[in-house]
Amino acid sequence: MTQQRAILFDLDGTLIDTTDLIIACFEHSWRTVTGRAHSRETLIATFGMPLREAFSVLAADRDCGLNVGQVETLLAEYRSFNVANHDGMIRRFPGAKQAVAELKARGY
Repeated sequence: MTQQRAILFDLDGTLIDTTDLIIACFEHSWRTVTGRAHSRETLIATFGMPLREAFSVLAADRDCGLNVGQVETLLAEYRSFNVANHDGMIRRFPGAKQAVAELKARGY
């Protein structure tokens, strides 16, 4: 048996910057479904939460009283926008490619 050396990275927020994409997804979904908007700071405060939880937090912030169907519509709009815009909006963090290449050269 050969031993493998590996380093496992989380992609989102570690190797690639998806902040602008995530903000745009939230903005699109809220505008489309509720006609409302949230500040960038409010949206960033939900990063790391599961989407349903984030939508609930945001709904409470705006006292929207969203029903289950609206939450599902928000989720669908978010995901649709994400798929359509992901590749064009993500950015590699500076130095990420070089760091991965260096790790590979070191046997990882």
